[in-house]
Amino acid sequence: MKLIPMIAFVKKQGNIGIEIQSIGHQQSDRARRFYLIQKYADFLLKDIKKGMFVPCDEFDNILEEPLQEHYTDCTEEQNAKDWLYNLEKYNQAKERVLFKGFKVVDMENVVAYSKSIKDGSGLIHLFWFDKITETWGLSHGVTTIETLTIFNSIELTETALKEIGLLESKDND
Repeated sequence: MKLIPMIAFVKKQGNIGIEIQSIGHQQSDRARRFYLIQKYADFLLKDIKKGMFVPCDEFDNILEEPLQEHYTDCTEEQNAKDWLYNLEKYNQAKERVLFKGFKVVDMENVVAYSKSIKDGSGLIHLFWFDKITETWGLSHGVTTIETLTIFNSIELTETALKEIGLLESKDND
């Protein structure tokens, strides 16, 4: 066998397939741990997207929290409907975020960039907004969730823990 990365090895073991086993074995602690290892490997292999860090729509466009005072163009009833609709979309996007503590911030004294997605400490800048091309770019060397493991300060949200299988989903209750 050639030397391969740990994630590749774990995924290879999972792809071999589970033989027909007794129900008792399938529900064993060993089977559960293997399942969690597989789920975590899948999680680590995901490509990085802005919506993992800050609320984004289905097209990965960053959403700002809708403030009611910004809705003053139409009738009071229509403004309330628009605000509630946009607030619901924002809250749904916020529920999809996988990592705690990141936000979009304005960058001052920088010629080429005007915004960044960074953590609360300001040490981890993952995405940059280029004013010239008006596009977001990913920081060099960051490709999958696994590449984020070098930062010891990144915390998972409940959504991420549910996706991995480390937290029970409310749907299962």
